[in-house]
Amino acid sequence: MVHQTIVLTPRLADFESSKSIAEHDNDVALQKLKALVEELIPPNVKVSYYVSESNLQLTLPELLAEPYENLIFVGLKGTGF
Repeated sequence: MVHQTIVLTPRLADFESSKSIAEHDNDVALQKLKALVEELIPPNVKVSYYVSESNLQLTLPELLAEPYENLIFVGLKGTGF
């Protein structure tokens, strides 16, 4: 499961503060993603997670190079599957 987090930080935030906000947002998104998986995918199916604020256009080639059978992209806005 792959999710790109959109992180909103104050313009004048220093690097450490921005990094902390991004980590928090990624953790929240990961928990939502895991809850969605528990709801929709049987427990005997192995699932890997990738949650990051990094641009998917940059990270997708790296993910595709790994030995996954499938990649599933999910949005977590709450507007439905």
